[in-house]
Amino acid sequence: PAIDWQRTTGRVMTLEWIDGIKLSNRDALIAAGHDTEKLAHMLVRAFLRQAISEGFFHADMHQGNLFALPGDRIAAIDFGIMGRIDRRARVWLAEILYGLITGNYRRVAEIHFEAGYVPAHHNVAEFATALRAVGEPMRGLPVKDMSVGMMLDSLFNITRDFDMQTQPHLLLLQKTMVMVEGVATALDPDINLWETSGPYVKNWLRDELGPVAAFFAGYLALKDQTFTVAGESYGGFIVVTAAFVPLMLVSTGLLWRLTGQLSKMQLMTTVLVVLFGGLSVWLNDERFFKMKPTMIYLLFGTVLAAGLLRGRSYLAYAMDAALPLTETGWMILTRRLTAFFFALAITNEAVWRLFSTETWVTFKTFGLTAALFAFFMAQGRLFRTHARPEQDEG
Repeated sequence: PAIDWQRTTGRVMTLEWIDGIKLSNRDALIAAGHDTEKLAHMLVRAFLRQAISEGFFHADMHQGNLFALPGDRIAAIDFGIMGRIDRRARVWLAEILYGLITGNYRRVAEIHFEAGYVPAHHNVAEFATALRAVGEPMRGLPVKDMSVGMMLDSLFNITRDFDMQTQPHLLLLQKTMVMVEGVATALDPDINLWETSGPYVKNWLRDELGPVAAFFAGYLALKDQTFTVAGESYGGFIVVTAAFVPLMLVSTGLLWRLTGQLSKMQLMTTVLVVLFGGLSVWLNDERFFKMKPTMIYLLFGTVLAAGLLRGRSYLAYAMDAALPLTETGWMILTRRLTAFFFALAITNEAVWRLFSTETWVTFKTFGLTAALFAFFMAQGRLFRTHARPEQDEG
């Protein structure tokens, strides 16, 4: 529903009037001609979109807060409890869900270790076996035949056995998942949550990680080939870059068309890809291509350092919507990230000069991304200590 800003203050949020039927009233829904099976599937996908795609979800989705509107649409009210999940956690969450859906328990276990959820001294294979014991009996069953409470209790027992630290955002997410399952079951007792969730999670992972994977796959396919265009010879990775730049523009345009907005980070990423990717193709120089990450990280580090010299955090300007930190927190994070960018620049120079091109491409595609994830995961204490207090609305 739309917000009535004229009647909204810092303590009270007023929404437009919703004229619909509560999802708790199944008989009224059927009498009004609603497709309850469609509503159930739509509710599950709507929750997944909030939690995985947006990282900002309604955390009180019980039947009394959900209404069916004409056209089998769903409206939610009462936004007093909301949950947040940052991007890196959403990627891990999506991979965990998809691993459970497809029965890839080994990958689910590896993600828990990569994310730092499970201490490194534990055994990955043993954790995967424990996950299988919980997940396998649930696969292929309709929700009505699942004991969600028993499954969650089993999962919590696993976390205790493997010294997994409590993740508050995951607890809130799990609570909301139980609510969504309950509402979905009431609407369609035969709904299969795994089958309903699987395609959405798979497509999100493809869209989120697809460009990077496509670049790497393209390089592997064309790395030993040379192409001649207008009398100029181009190596395989230059051709892949030439294809990646317009792909980035198209994906950014589609994102803007679908959402009507782009974040500062998305805009900056697109500009850098187009600028440096275009230069790589125009110069057609393998050395420039390999030095490109060095230049980008030096640019980032220099800009952030310049802001620090002025007593400002330019990082806060770019990422404040994603990381609600205090001013002190932003300054500490900026200092750390500045040093980290300079370290990445030095590392990239060492890798491309000392190792093969294939090793460097693998490092650039996956190693640098993993390093950034590891860096932000290591800032967990900073994020907790310097989190900016949020005002409750609603």
